[in-house]
Amino acid sequence: MAADADGYTSDPARTSSARTLIVPHNRIVTVEHPCIIRDVDRGISTLGGPHHIKQILQENGNALPLAAALRADDPFARKLHSQKFDVSHVLLRVALPKRTGRKRKRGTNDPFEFHGNDQVVNTTDDSKDRSLPIKADQLLQKLKVAGNDVDIDAIAPIRTTHRFRSLPDFQLADQDASIIQHITDKLLDPTLDKIKSFTPMSTTSNTLIGPPQFASYTQQLYYLYSQNRGTTTITDATGHTTSINTRAPRRRTQLGLPSNAPTIPTSPDPSLPPIPTLPRPLQSAITDLSTLLSTRPILTRRAALNLCPDVPDPLFPDAMQYLAYPFRSGPWKDTWVRLGVDPRSSPEYRPYQTLVFKLLSKNASAQAARKLASGGSRWARSYQLARAEDPGRKEVGTPGESHIFNGERLGDTKTWQLCDVEDPLLARVVREARVREEVDVETNGWFTDSGMGILRAVMRDKIGTLLARQDGDEGEDVEWERVYERVVDVVLRAGERPREDWEGECEVDVTDLTDEERRKAGFLLRGIQGVAKIEGTRGARRRSASGLEEDEVVDDMEVGSDDEDEEDGALADLEALEHASVDGDEDSEDEGA
Repeated sequence: MAADADGYTSDPARTSSARTLIVPHNRIVTVEHPCIIRDVDRGISTLGGPHHIKQILQENGNALPLAAALRADDPFARKLHSQKFDVSHVLLRVALPKRTGRKRKRGTNDPFEFHGNDQVVNTTDDSKDRSLPIKADQLLQKLKVAGNDVDIDAIAPIRTTHRFRSLPDFQLADQDASIIQHITDKLLDPTLDKIKSFTPMSTTSNTLIGPPQFASYTQQLYYLYSQNRGTTTITDATGHTTSINTRAPRRRTQLGLPSNAPTIPTSPDPSLPPIPTLPRPLQSAITDLSTLLSTRPILTRRAALNLCPDVPDPLFPDAMQYLAYPFRSGPWKDTWVRLGVDPRSSPEYRPYQTLVFKLLSKNASAQAARKLASGGSRWARSYQLARAEDPGRKEVGTPGESHIFNGERLGDTKTWQLCDVEDPLLARVVREARVREEVDVETNGWFTDSGMGILRAVMRDKIGTLLARQDGDEGEDVEWERVYERVVDVVLRAGERPREDWEGECEVDVTDLTDEERRKAGFLLRGIQGVAKIEGTRGARRRSASGLEEDEVVDDMEVGSDDEDEEDGALADLEALEHASVDGDEDSEDEGA
């Protein structure tokens, strides 16, 4: 072992046999052209020519991107811009022994001869008709055949390269248009005489010149498609090969019926898998829900999940399509009805009708507005908003009773069935209200206008009072039971009267009522007289608190609509869409569909 002057040791056993190349300090910039280059001269012309390339690739630190024209002879063609990348490459010159094209049989000493139409490629010919460059596997084969008769030189290091990875924009071929030819001939000619001779064309033409840019972006598109991992290929019983998606969710065949559907389903869809083939948890859910439907043929999603706590929420729609069908509109909106049962056939099903309200307190509205203004999530459930604003807030009622309304607590649902209304006054209306002779499939079901009107008006007002108390509104801590009872008594006595007779028939005894109670009674009666179309809980609270006189006109409103300040009208409309469902997604299927 020997040491050199610098102290490094040289071990012959460890010396590499690889060839050492000296790399000159020349500056080379490479261009990865997006096209296959058959003619170098034409390839250079697509980049603007040698002079343009020299200016672009100047060594002053301000190199501009190259522009490649897919149609170099068209000055109106959109160009593809390059991106500059820093690399660490070396440009090599590999020289292989020149092949004569003659062959002889391996292992013999016969003379070399030409066979067939073999030709010798003249790599030194400067003609434009050149063959394509050899591929990588061909080059490796030539290197293997050449053995040590290969001359390799390092030309220069490559520090910069230009790659074309952006969108070339959409191309418009308009060379044949007369106006384009006129502009090209006169304005794009480098001579001054040609430019001076340009005059606008006097002939009319229907040709529309394309815009300077069609695409509003330059980011390249991702065309490297791959197979969906959830898709697999199977062979069915008939021998046909098909593709299936193993990750696709199970399709549900049960769709919501309109209120005026002529027929109802009496059995599950025959395309559903047999129940014995279903997973065990789903079979158990079907059994529990079937037992519940045998005692209560019509129910909401919330009521079903509360009464069957062992049924997981995600399995509910899959199980119900074997047992029931939903109504998406009408008096039984958002309910699931046992297969074969038509609630429109008999008044005995009127306790299962639903009342739907939009619940959104003022504090939740303000919280939603702040969340939107700060760029937060657009979608939020109203009980989540209330929780975020008041972390110490406690849920009212127990989770298993959220489908029940007793007039004292308010859960996070928006839909109640009349059989689940335990408020004594409202339950009395459900029992004593007159029954229609024919069902109203659009709105009131088996209730008259006055009966459904008093139910909606009183329940809406009670909900408004509960919401106000949750928001800490001390002005709403008032008991209206005396007013409710008198209005209910009057309406139930009057029954179904013509509208013009209500003024004389429906009069409340106000002798011992305060002014505020009189205004409340007048408001409730006008709401009922308006055929129960008022849907403005919070609007009603604002009007009663502002001292509305009995002879003032009350506009019909909807709960959650424009009942805030005037400048919040647009926000109220947005909130009605975003926060109308207290349960969000949960209630949108609740209750039925």
